[in-house]
Amino acid sequence: LSLVAFSKRFEVAVNNLIQEIHLEETLRRIVLDAFFTVGIAKVYTADMGKEVEIANPDFPDDPGEFAGFEEWEKYSEAQRSMPQTIWMDPGKPFVERVSLDDWVHDTQATDWEKIRFAAHYYRVTYESMKSDDRFDKNVVGMLGPSSKWGWYMGSDGESEVKAIANYDRSDHDELEPMIDLMDVWIPGENKWCVFPRDKNTPPLLVEDWDGPETGPFHLLTYSDVPDNIMPSSPAQNLAPLAGLMNSLMRKQANQARRQKDITLFRGDGKDARGVQQAKDGEMVRSSDPSSTTTLKQGGVDQMNMAFYHGVEGIYSRMAGNLDAMAGLGPQSDTLGQDKLIHSAVSKREAKMQFKVVAFTERIVRDLG
Repeated sequence: LSLVAFSKRFEVAVNNLIQEIHLEETLRRIVLDAFFTVGIAKVYTADMGKEVEIANPDFPDDPGEFAGFEEWEKYSEAQRSMPQTIWMDPGKPFVERVSLDDWVHDTQATDWEKIRFAAHYYRVTYESMKSDDRFDKNVVGMLGPSSKWGWYMGSDGESEVKAIANYDRSDHDELEPMIDLMDVWIPGENKWCVFPRDKNTPPLLVEDWDGPETGPFHLLTYSDVPDNIMPSSPAQNLAPLAGLMNSLMRKQANQARRQKDITLFRGDGKDARGVQQAKDGEMVRSSDPSSTTTLKQGGVDQMNMAFYHGVEGIYSRMAGNLDAMAGLGPQSDTLGQDKLIHSAVSKREAKMQFKVVAFTERIVRDLG
């Protein structure tokens, strides 16, 4: 009973945070990523954007009325030498979608729980990197602005796109010099580090990880593969069939565009001109009907069209019966058979929904 009031306030606070950071939009993009490859979320403390006054954590506690003279003397000295409050940005929990293009992990691991490292690449302003008090100043002094193409290195060690970048690796299309960094999580050591992406230097920062036990990263997958850390996504299995269907439809469209009817004639062409000028349903006098004939050229090939419909059916079955999912009409002759079909489709969707709900639960727990 003593925790009821706290739990109610905590619930309101978490719900307000979810709305404030637009978690629903972020999760929607991560779910879409998982459909094509794998969805990756990063949970961390982001800057709040404003400073607030808080108690100085280094200021000693009041010794109390029964403390000795030396303790009170140290307390009085602290009052004279340090402020009792400080201004700082306390930060707030945040969830970020991580693109697979900006991600790397231990691919030798057979399971996510066994990885030795995971890293997220990101780009920040050079000035913000220099002004970050957490970073090692000796390492900061070794670094300069970098091009977003700087990690494409040629055999001579120089950037292959140096023609479009300054000598200091800053890009012309950016408002200010930038640099690529990467957050590296090392679960075995319970540490996280910050490295420059394209420089062989010591880390800018190494700290003990004091966040959730599962670490800052969460993966959303729909179809796990035994002994393989990378999942099998729905789109990966459907992509070859989708490509075949698209190529067949493009071919049929090109054939339809090329289709034309040509009238052939012999003689002086009087009968042919009459045929050409006649309206639909009109009778035309011809002294020699066999002197004109129509030649059809191009057009949709019926065998290719039949093949397309066959591939379309295979695609629908591989995708879990799209017609039944969309409710486009009865799938069988009887109501009982239709119920069985929709039941199987619902189970497939329910499995994916369960994955998303469990993933969201982990994210919200970490936010809390």
